[in-house]
Amino acid sequence: MFNNGKGALLQGIMMGVHIVDESREKAHMNNILLRVALGIVILAILSACGGGDATQEPTEVPPTTAPTEAAEETESAAEPTDADGATEATEAASDENTESVPEGTTATVNFPNAHARSGPATSFESLGALSVGTTLPVIARTEGSDVWYLVTLENGEPGWLWGRVVNLNPRDAEVEIAATVPSPP
Repeated sequence: MFNNGKGALLQGIMMGVHIVDESREKAHMNNILLRVALGIVILAILSACGGGDATQEPTEVPPTTAPTEAAEETESAAEPTDADGATEATEAASDENTESVPEGTTATVNFPNAHARSGPATSFESLGALSVGTTLPVIARTEGSDVWYLVTLENGEPGWLWGRVVNLNPRDAEVEIAATVPSPP
C-alpha cells in the first residue's frame, strides 16, 4: 500500500495501535473472567456454611437409667488395656467417685462420632464411638478448663468423654473431681 519509507513507518504505527487494542481487549476479558471466578468461589464458600436456622432449639433427649449390678460385675472383672494400666486406673477412679456424684447427673453426646477413651486425652485408647444423643451417667471429671468426664458406658465399663462433645444434664450440675486420673500413655 505504501511504497516509500514514510508509508512503511505509518503502516508500522497502525499495526502497533492494533496490537495495543488487542492487549486491552485481552486484559478486559481476563478481568471479567477473574470476577466470574471470584464470584463462584464466594458462592461455594457461602453454600458450604449451610442455610439452617441459627435460632433453632436443640432436641431434648431423655436421660437413660444407671447401669445395673451386672455392669458392676463386668467392671470388676476387667483387665488393664495397656502397660500403664489405664483401664485399671479408670476403674479405680470410677469406684472411688461413684457415691459423690449427684443422683441423675448425665452427659449427652452432642458431636457426631465422639469417642469414649480409656483416659482423659485423645492419646488414650478409644473404647468406641458414640452416637449423637447417647446419654450416660457421669461419675467424675478432671480439673482445669479442658474438662473430661468419667462416665459409665452402655456396656457398664468406665470411659472418659471430652467436655466439648457432651452436654451435662443438668447443665449446672457440680461434678466432683476424679480422685484418680490415669497418666497419659
